[in-house]
Amino acid sequence: MSELKINQSDAIRILKNKLLELESDNFNGKVWEDRTVLDIEQIFGKYCQQRFQVLSIHLGIYEKFNNKEKLRDGKRTAHQLIASYIDYIIQYSSPQSNVPETNSSEQIITLAPVRERISEVTDKSVVEMFQEIKSMYEQIKANQSSSDRQKNDESKSKESYPLRNQKHGFDISGISDLPPYIRITAESAIKCFEIPIYESFLASISKLLRLIIMEILDEGQHSHKIISNDNLYLNLSSLTDIVTKEPSFQLTIKMKNSLHVVMKYLELSTNNRRLIINEGDILYIKDDLSRVLSELIQLFKIKSLQNNNPT
Repeated sequence: MSELKINQSDAIRILKNKLLELESDNFNGKVWEDRTVLDIEQIFGKYCQQRFQVLSIHLGIYEKFNNKEKLRDGKRTAHQLIASYIDYIIQYSSPQSNVPETNSSEQIITLAPVRERISEVTDKSVVEMFQEIKSMYEQIKANQSSSDRQKNDESKSKESYPLRNQKHGFDISGISDLPPYIRITAESAIKCFEIPIYESFLASISKLLRLIIMEILDEGQHSHKIISNDNLYLNLSSLTDIVTKEPSFQLTIKMKNSLHVVMKYLELSTNNRRLIINEGDILYIKDDLSRVLSELIQLFKIKSLQNNNPT
């Protein structure tokens, strides 16, 4: 952790006030985060590790989306972090005289097991040691070959589409019939999720939603709505507003609610300079995102089929 920029008593007093604020009836997650970041910078410095730890809790976001369970867990994490900072200050900011001295006898006792191990090694013949190393190497090589064969078998058995993240259950299935540039964008989103690079994942999802909606409007004879009066393509927010208000598309209430949640999060990730996206944030919106993608893809296929087989 970082060195203190203010005296010990002031730092502890500030942090204890942070703990009290977490239990306040008038608690505001966003205000608490912003103020705590300023206090942490005052105590440990502007680029300290503690600053980024506090920013990663996201109490303001959970409160904004009225996710009480996440907010409760976030408060518990915040309490543990602040308490750990207090313990650190008490333990490591004391004078050097508090550090226990070690005498030569303690050092000898500490080194005794090491000496015994060295003795064991030197008692072995060089040939025996070589044989052990060779045996270990062959075992590792055999395990690696078996693992490689298993991965190759799994990759052969998988289809290129639909794309699915098996570990987390994130699904963008049903895109095999969509235009290639949409499939490539979906692949990019999945790769960013698996690496993981969550900021890039959300950027790819934004592009994917925009492309699918534009295709829907085009297939649904609404291509003129894609371009603004200034002859520029509309942004994602404007496109979602059009597609949800078009009565002929008959989107479900659940899908519209899910789209509202996803759009709020995409806008936060783009416009909130202090927001650090982590895996928990993505998993929080994954069900809504899967519902949105599934219904939009299905709508595109229906409109495409109607155009290809007019009645």
